[in-house]
Formats: sequence, structure tokens, C-alpha cells
Amino acid sequence: MRDPKDWDGTEQAVSRARGGRFRDELPGLLATARRVDGDRGEAWVAASAAVEILQWQDAFTEAADLAETLIRSDGPLGGELCDHGQTLVNALLHAEWRTGVPAQPRLAALADRVPEGRVLRRRIDDAVRRLETTPAAEDQNFWFNWGRDPQSPDGVIGSWVLEEDYASLPRDRKFTYWRVLHDISDFDRAERIRQETGELPDDFSVCLWLAGCHGLRGDLATGEELLLAAHARWWPFDTASALPTEPVANVHLRPLVTDRVREYYLTTPIGPEAKDRTQQS
Repeated sequence: MRDPKDWDGTEQAVSRARGGRFRDELPGLLATARRVDGDRGEAWVAASAAVEILQWQDAFTEAADLAETLIRSDGPLGGELCDHGQTLVNALLHAEWRTGVPAQPRLAALADRVPEGRVLRRRIDDAVRRLETTPAAEDQNFWFNWGRDPQSPDGVIGSWVLEEDYASLPRDRKFTYWRVLHDISDFDRAERIRQETGELPDDFSVCLWLAGCHGLRGDLATGEELLLAAHARWWPFDTASALPTEPVANVHLRPLVTDRVREYYLTTPIGPEAKDRTQQS
């Protein structure tokens, strides 16, 4: 991410939201995203953050409508939005699962609004193709490998680390160890390490994988705790990112989102803002 001293007012608002003020900052972010004049870069940043906050409040229809409107109006301009936009594309996919409104025709109609060759256009086109064979509810499950039998580690990058004693490994190799366990779907070994050492992966996505595995096995309580633990392991991918949406927008994680989890994510500093608060206390 860019240095905070170079952020504009909207990026500062997203930062304040990540400081635990998601509900407080949402109205201002929505106003910036919906205005028809002014800096279109600020509109994109505001819309992306607002979409994520709205989804944590179960406002999936509003989030998808906001995303669709912004792409339709600003896509033809060829500005900064066209170099990003995955959060906005996801909003339409998530809305299909949560509300039943088909995402494919909405995305197909938006594709021609974005210039060929731009990142956003490729992401829209890819989503349209995936939806031909994959329901929106399952579209983003492929990375987590849920429900797959354990695979051979042969050929998996870093798999050599599984031959080492986990407890004796330095932190960076433990990171690799957990990632390999995810890649080969070896939940049993991952769970054994968790119970024997009390440790969890530093990787946010691998922590979500563990949570989803517990959820699929009916252990909702452990899955809930893992979602709470994952919070401290998330980092925004750019200045427009306010909250991770996987917990509320993924079909296998959603059952783990209790009122406690929702309130924690909407009120607790996250990412760099959580780090800054720790350093100042």
C-alpha cells in the first residue's frame, strides 16, 4: 500500500474504518461512492470499502447495486477503477448466493463498459465464464480445497518442510508448513499440530481453511474461534480494502459467523490500524 502520508481523504476514511469505526464511516463512504462529480479515484476507493462493510451488515443487494452502478458509470472512463475492481465483481457473485439475483447477466452486461485488456475487464470475463459451470455460491471455494481427500505432497512447492519436526522450525518455515498442509488438504495433520502446540497458521487464508474444515465436520464452536483468530492475520491488499468478506460471503464459512464474530469484525481494529494501536499502547 502507499505511504499513509500520501493518502487522500477517502483513503483516510477507509483507514479510520479499519480502526474499528466501520459503521461510523459507512455513510460518508457511500456518499463519496454515489456522487456523480469529483475525483473518480476516490469514488472507486469508497465504493470498494463500502461494499465490504455492507456485506458484513448483510446488505448484499445494496452492495451489488453499488458495484454495478459504479462499473457502469466509470468503466468507460478507463480510470483507476479498471486496474482493480475484484471486490466489486465479487459483490455481484455474493449477491446471487445471498439474494438469488443471477450474477452472470449483470456481469455480462458490464463487460462492454470496461475497455479490453484492463484488469477489471479480465476479471469480469473470467467470472462470466466460471458461472457457466459453477454456481456463484461455490465459485470462490476452489482455493480452500474443502472436502477433498488428502493429496500426495509430491511436486508441491515447499513440501520438503513436512519432513522436518514442526516444533523445531523457525516462523517462516512454519508458515510454509501450514501452507503445504492446506495445498494437500491434510486437515488431520493440521489439526494434530494445532492441538499439540496450540499454534495456528500466520496465513489468514489457511486459518479460514481450518475454520471451514471444522464447520464441514459440524464443529461450529471451533470454527467460530478460528474465524476470530483469523482476524489478527488479515492485511488489506490495497488502501481501498476495509474488511475481508470471505467469512460472510462464503457458503462454508457463513454458518460460523455468529453475532459475536460479526460484532468483533465490525468493531475491532484490523490490519495496519490494529498494528498501529498495539504499537501505541
